[in-house]
Amino acid sequence: MTENNNQEKEMDKQLEECRKLKDEYLAGWQRAKADFLNYQKDEKERIKDVLDFAKMAWVFDLLSIH
Repeated sequence: MTENNNQEKEMDKQLEECRKLKDEYLAGWQRAKADFLNYQKDEKERIKDVLDFAKMAWVFDLLSIH
C-alpha cells in the first residue's frame, strides 16, 4: 500500500506540474495574441494617418496652396 501511495503522490505531483506549465503556456499565448491584436490596430491607424496625409497633400497640390 505504501508503494501505491507513493506512486499516487508522484502522479499528483506530475499532474500539478503539468497544470502549472499549461497555465503558463496559455497565459503566454493569450499575451501574444493580445499584443498581436494591438499591433494590428496600431498599424491600421498608422496606415490611415499616412493615407489621410497623402490625401491632404494631394488636395493642397490640386489647389496650389503652399
